[in-house]
Amino acid sequence: MRIALIEDDDLHAEVVGRWLTREASVRLERFRSPTEFFTDLSNRTDGLPDVVFVDYHLGDTTGAEFVAETRSLGDARADIGIVLLSGLDISEFNSVLNGLDVDGFLLKDDLSRERLAMVAGLAVQSARRRQKLATFLRG
Repeated sequence: MRIALIEDDDLHAEVVGRWLTREASVRLERFRSPTEFFTDLSNRTDGLPDVVFVDYHLGDTTGAEFVAETRSLGDARADIGIVLLSGLDISEFNSVLNGLDVDGFLLKDDLSRERLAMVAGLAVQSARRRQKLATFLRG
């Protein structure tokens, strides 16, 4: 499974990255911003990641803005799996998630290796269903 992590905090990136890569089939690539991620995608020839884990607070932008931008793209990038990570409390995070087209979410205060692996797998399944539907609708 190819996972992209968009996280501007080095400590959080280290913890999430270490836990995710303990799974034998995971290849992880870290980006510090959505701009860095999109630039890399435009230069890449080996396809899209299976899922993107994105932090909610990213300096001058948010993970919610990344989700909206990604979903509005008119190509296969719009259908990648996205998991939103946040340090917000659950009630505040719930209002952020309302109406946001993500395939999973995790609170940073409640992270574990098992939860990361489970949510990554569910996000990939969700993205594949979205991709099949998009292919069907495009004819």
